[in-house]
Amino acid sequence: MHSGLNCSDVIRYIHRIMGDSVQEIELSDREIMRIVFQESIPTYSKFFPYRFKETIHASDSIGGGYTNVYKIPETDGLEIIGVHRVWLDNMNQFGGSLLPLVNNPLESQFLNDTLSQTITPTVFYYEAPNLLTIKPKIHTLQSILVEVKAIHPKHLRTIPMNMRDQFLRLC
Repeated sequence: MHSGLNCSDVIRYIHRIMGDSVQEIELSDREIMRIVFQESIPTYSKFFPYRFKETIHASDSIGGGYTNVYKIPETDGLEIIGVHRVWLDNMNQFGGSLLPLVNNPLESQFLNDTLSQTITPTVFYYEAPNLLTIKPKIHTLQSILVEVKAIHPKHLRTIPMNMRDQFLRLC
């Protein structure tokens, strides 16, 4: 079973679209792929980034003061373009319901509204190339699970099959 794109698929598609059977293409396969790597992959990744999860530990902290600042570890040379989601240990996901076990939706909304007036919200900021800031400072934080957005790697296997046609058209 084919698990994704590869460079040969891209080159065959581009040759077919450019009419290789009726005219000679002046670009070499190497030059075509250089353009794909330089232009198409970063553009595609802005709208459909490669997402993966990374664990950050308290030992990765580089900040002080009123914030937690962490360095997101480098993973296989991927270029990070943002952070999609953050989960803190012993806390719910950002943006999630504070009381997910309450059965009555009106009661749940009332309790969440009341808590939102008394609890300082926790927010995060991503700063290129690999810094994550969490405010306010949480002294008991041991680990953070981060869903990172990155530019797809050059092997192209991370582009899902349902997006294959869109990526090839972009190329």
